[in-house]
Amino acid sequence: MDSEVVVFTGGHELLFNTDNYWRCSYTKYKDENGYHVGYGYIKPEDWFSEEEIKEIEEYICRPAT
Repeated sequence: MDSEVVVFTGGHELLFNTDNYWRCSYTKYKDENGYHVGYGYIKPEDWFSEEEIKEIEEYICRPAT
């Protein structure tokens, strides 16, 4: 049986997850105050090949220069 551990804040924000979902940000809406960011989670295996996942993770985990 597979298991997963998830830890949330009191405000229901995800703090820790043992699954390998990626947290993504997007523009939820724009108004006179500017852009408002929304957050979601995607399961990379549903969208990308193993090779693409490795390439993306190497890119986003690379230290800034």
